[in-house]
Amino acid sequence: MWREVGLIGRDKLLEREILPAVRGKKGPFLVSGPRGIGKTALLEWAYEHAAPPKAFLTCTATVRENLIELARAWGLEVEGDNGKTKSPLRATVAELSRAIAKAPDGGKIFVDDIQRATPSFLRHFKVWRERHVVFCAGVPPFKREELKRNLWGLREIRLEPIPRGERERLARKLCMALGSTKSPQEVSRYSRGYPGRMVALVKGIIEEESPRVEGEEIDLSPLLLLGLAGIVACRYIGLGLGETDLYILGGLGMGLAVFARFLLFRGMD
Repeated sequence: MWREVGLIGRDKLLEREILPAVRGKKGPFLVSGPRGIGKTALLEWAYEHAAPPKAFLTCTATVRENLIELARAWGLEVEGDNGKTKSPLRATVAELSRAIAKAPDGGKIFVDDIQRATPSFLRHFKVWRERHVVFCAGVPPFKREELKRNLWGLREIRLEPIPRGERERLARKLCMALGSTKSPQEVSRYSRGYPGRMVALVKGIIEEESPRVEGEEIDLSPLLLLGLAGIVACRYIGLGLGETDLYILGGLGMGLAVFARFLLFRGMD
């Protein structure tokens, strides 16, 4: 919906970074940022303004579904094992891969939710990057080693919230487009500059009091840091007072904190 009212608040970014990239005047990019910040809308806009052949894929789909979309978007002929041409919908992954491998170099591939890419998808992605121009969007951090290797060299464009001076204008446009009676001022105030949250507020999916949009990240780092500091303090207090039980308890707490950190980072990946 935000894209339909003109991507208000991203005008300079579109003009200076996105459009030159899809026209080949700048290198391909990786749009990053938290959920609700507008990555998908920006990537879709870039796709719409790119010259063919082009394809829009998402890592929320299966590898076969993405290969089918790529073959259909590029108008490729898929040859079956019997040598006869078949519909991409009826083709196997191997048949689709062969057809895509025969496509001329220089196609444009747009990949959304790249943080969810499977090892199987990344094997195809690696080949595509060698022959075609690839643009991506995803939620950081991109800590998986295989994913980091495949994203290396892409120019990262990290999205920030919509500037305060543009929020009310965007809220007013959204209210008009959706026929909402919500107050643009209130929508602007409670959106925190997240277009996804703004659309949800206008549609009534969430209320002003809601702390976040579904899927929007909660920053737990201050809480974790405070907890770890308390554990370290407990350990040193026990050491200073000669309290063995307190010292051991602090050591166990530090071990649990390291384990919790490992689980959290695995979850973010």
